[in-house]
Amino acid sequence: MIENVVSLEHAISHLEEVVERVCANGEVAVVTKSGLPLVRIVPAAPSSATSEELIDFLKRWRTENLDADDTFAGSSLLTWHPTSFPDGAHSRMANSDGTVA
Repeated sequence: MIENVVSLEHAISHLEEVVERVCANGEVAVVTKSGLPLVRIVPAAPSSATSEELIDFLKRWRTENLDADDTFAGSSLLTWHPTSFPDGAHSRMANSDGTVA
C-alpha cells in the first residue's frame, strides 16, 4: 500500500483532496508535524458482503434446506391475526392452521 507523507498544515488546508486520494486509490496518508508522524488516514474497510452475495447465500441455503419452510409452517407457533370486532378495539391470536387459541 502506498504511503503519502503530508504535513499537518497541508492536511488541514487540503483535507478533502487528501481524503479523496485515500479513498480513490487505496493510499495511506501519514500526517506529520515537525517531521514526526501523528496519524494515518486509511481507507475504510469495505463491507464484508454485498447484497448480491447475501442473496446468493440465501438461495444456496434454501436449496440445501428444502424442508425448512414446511418445518416452520408446521410448528405450533402462534401467528398474530388482527381482527376487527364491531367495537374495533379487539384482536385475537390464531394458530398457524387458523384456529383461535
